[in-house]
Amino acid sequence: MPVQLTTNPAVLGGDARFVAPLAALEAITIRTIVSEATEDGVDEPGIHLHAVEGDAGQAEVACRVEMALRLLCAWMEVAAHTPNDEGNAPLLRALRTAAVAVYAAYDAARDPERISVGEFAHVPSSFK
Repeated sequence: MPVQLTTNPAVLGGDARFVAPLAALEAITIRTIVSEATEDGVDEPGIHLHAVEGDAGQAEVACRVEMALRLLCAWMEVAAHTPNDEGNAPLLRALRTAAVAVYAAYDAARDPERISVGEFAHVPSSFK
């Protein structure tokens, strides 16, 4: 079942932090997304990018959940208009990876008591 996105201001106004591939970030125009959010009256529409130490192919993204969902929409639009062929496979993988990161950040904001998909990878397992 798909994730039911909320319009709860407490969730949308929450903080989101996630790591996204640079290829996904370069495929969209962040400045336009921020401008459109500003025109729509979004409080704190900033999207902050930081280098991920030791991984030049990714960036940490910090923003409000609402802005993360706007990034997700932009990535979905790029993916919808990108031919699914071998030449575009790296970009499509980057877009999927970024989308999963946004969903995990959204999940964490929506239900902070639950372990999210993104955090699960960092929990030591006794099943190794």
